[in-house]
Amino acid sequence: MQASTFPNLSANVDVVVVGSGIAGLTAAVVARALGRRVLLLEKTAQVGGTSATSGGAAWLPGNRHVPAETDPEAPMTYLAHLVGERMDAAQVRAWLEGGIEAVDFLEQHSSVRFRLYGGADYRTDVPGAGIKGRTVYPEPFDDRQLGKAYKLIKNPLPAITVFHGMQTDSRDLAQLSAALQSPGAFLYSARRLFKHYSDLLLYGRSTRRQRGNALIGMLLKSALDSGVDLRVNAPFIRLIQDAGRVSGVVFEENGVRQEVRAGAVVLASGGFSGDPVMRAAHTAYAAEHIGLPPESNVGDGLRRAMDVGGRMAQGNVSDYCRAPVSVLRRKNGEVVKHPHFRLDRCKPGAIVVDAHGRRFVNEACSYHDFVIAMHAAGAVPAYLIGDQRFLRKYGIGLVRPFPFPYRSFVREGYLVQAPTLAALAEKLGIDAAGLQASVERLNGYARTGVDLEFRKGADIYSRGDGDPAHGPNPCLGEIAQGPFYAVRLYPGDSSTTCGLVTDTHARVLDADNAPIPGLYACGVDMNNPSLGTHPAAGCNLGPAIAFAYRAARHIVDSAGTPSAASQNAKPARAKSEWTGAGAAATLD
Repeated sequence: MQASTFPNLSANVDVVVVGSGIAGLTAAVVARALGRRVLLLEKTAQVGGTSATSGGAAWLPGNRHVPAETDPEAPMTYLAHLVGERMDAAQVRAWLEGGIEAVDFLEQHSSVRFRLYGGADYRTDVPGAGIKGRTVYPEPFDDRQLGKAYKLIKNPLPAITVFHGMQTDSRDLAQLSAALQSPGAFLYSARRLFKHYSDLLLYGRSTRRQRGNALIGMLLKSALDSGVDLRVNAPFIRLIQDAGRVSGVVFEENGVRQEVRAGAVVLASGGFSGDPVMRAAHTAYAAEHIGLPPESNVGDGLRRAMDVGGRMAQGNVSDYCRAPVSVLRRKNGEVVKHPHFRLDRCKPGAIVVDAHGRRFVNEACSYHDFVIAMHAAGAVPAYLIGDQRFLRKYGIGLVRPFPFPYRSFVREGYLVQAPTLAALAEKLGIDAAGLQASVERLNGYARTGVDLEFRKGADIYSRGDGDPAHGPNPCLGEIAQGPFYAVRLYPGDSSTTCGLVTDTHARVLDADNAPIPGLYACGVDMNNPSLGTHPAAGCNLGPAIAFAYRAARHIVDSAGTPSAASQNAKPARAKSEWTGAGAAATLD
């Protein structure tokens, strides 16, 4: 089957969206649901970008899935205290209000379904912080609904799947961990594993998508079903501007440049995490920094917006959503990256030290704050250490807990093993006396339950990521049973947060703070309203969804009633036959 071609390329479309992550797909789906004809461009062979490998969490206070706020202004208070004087109150208000509207709209007009993620905000010491959860994430999604188009979804990171590709969410992980302790958890786990392995036998894959992968699947289904014209392998080249107004784009298809006119262009191309030049300008330790987003995220949308007068934000608290990352480099050249978000370093029996063998951070703090502490202490790399008991109970990085094997990771050099702490320090090239002293102090804190240095487990957030069955502190445990193990942690990111300056409708602003007509930005192409403070789980996808929705609404409201041609536009192919314009390979 050959790739489809875009009909009437010379004709206008209403909206061009650049990028197919959650922001781009949301903007496309909302605009199409409101009757506009939409062209969605993706430069790679699959949709989803960073979003497809993410946790899929979106911080959207006040939406119908989260507990009602005692004080409706509490989320605003929280962000105001966290961000400080630099906060754009109108922009934050647009995020909070737009998020509530976006959740309702998507659940009424698309295949998207959310549920409560829960969990406390990351800074529970700040006024207005949420304790019961302000974050949602998607329900699981059965990708058989997409027919052959399931192949368009980028797969999750292998490092965060289990049992040969099974995707999990927080409920699955809790039930799987308790399978041998609870009859209910055992039955739940048995059903999940039976379904997973049945899928492998019948379809060659697990059809149950979770987290960011599920949300991409739901949005992709909604886009294809509603008639969004999706192009993969279609890189965006430049914006077209007439008399100061952005009026279309030039993109490449099958080696040929195409020009499409549009009433508006929405940039959602994924930020600049993969670009070494921009990385050097936006972070310390740029040479050691390891980005989790696709290497194709090189700031295409940002640069093209600046070509027509847009500007990047300055003065953010941080230009990245940061996360510590460990790396396995296999002999065949494959590089496997593992983000240490919350599972291992937060548990009792973990310690993280610098090259002097000294602790420098509460190991259970948010992943963003963890990397900030790495920078401040010069702990690049840092060393996550546990003993035999810890490794088999909780795992370390890519190494799963018992009964999964771990010796291959030792042979490949990812997991460093030694019979004593002194021998481990020697292998790591760090100070042995410093490490032994740090472990002795931490063991004392584990016995009393009070970390006198960094207060690990003292706050609600870190306690929530500990082991509730362990006492007296769910985050503190002794490190005593050899052999001992370590992995090296490097500063990294799950996305950028520095982007284009926009207004409350996601319109890109010029040097005079005036909107550039016809040009919008959302996702990480737009500067994050939290200015990189990273207040909670989902503080990137939250504004991505809210402002993608607001951009689409503003485009529609500004243009008036859609034409009959736009309202009646249908998909070029049924979803089960879709190959994607510009695709070099078929889905057969």
